[in-house]
Amino acid sequence: MVEIERVEMVRDGDWHEIGDRLVWSPLLAIGELAPGEVELRLGVVMRDGVPEVREVTFRSVGTGRPVRALDLRIKLDDLLEDAVKLGAFVRSGETGGWRDTPFGRRELAAHPELYGGPWLRPTANDQERLATKEAVTKVRKRPRRKVTDELLREVAEVYRANVDDRPAQAVRERFGMPTSTAALYVQRARQRTDPKTGAPFLGAAIKGKAGEQSP
Repeated sequence: MVEIERVEMVRDGDWHEIGDRLVWSPLLAIGELAPGEVELRLGVVMRDGVPEVREVTFRSVGTGRPVRALDLRIKLDDLLEDAVKLGAFVRSGETGGWRDTPFGRRELAAHPELYGGPWLRPTANDQERLATKEAVTKVRKRPRRKVTDELLREVAEVYRANVDDRPAQAVRERFGMPTSTAALYVQRARQRTDPKTGAPFLGAAIKGKAGEQSP
């Protein structure tokens, strides 16, 4: 039986929320089917606030035995939840203008108004990891919201109404969605054309500040 033993955080990613946990995306989860012989790797990506397996790789390690058909009989859902459980972080309680990443500290340039500059630490014990796994199970069972023109039109309206006071946070609270999903919906509102007006639902972003560029 394979178990996820460790996770690695892929560069050029970002933090995403699952409940009160923060999870890096993309993640590479690694386990062994046969110790020292056959390795399993899962590519895990957050999409619309939900973790998904986007890649599965089996490989023979060194001079170990070849990959067999029996190796392919894995419980993917369980492995996905274990991967996120191991890769989740919690806010440590300290705040500031910087945050921890797998590659050292960097300034909170992307969404400082959403994260507030927390320091992060990995989940530290079985109780925290179990709570993380339960949060993952819950979010994966949640029905997907269809991104319709009506939804993006409302996203744009909420964003504009709160442009001077954390508009992305207002979108998150209005629709009851994770921070990462709210940011994604704002991005989609900028990219998709409103069939009623022939223009994007929301104008292009302004570098370094909230708002939208004029047409």
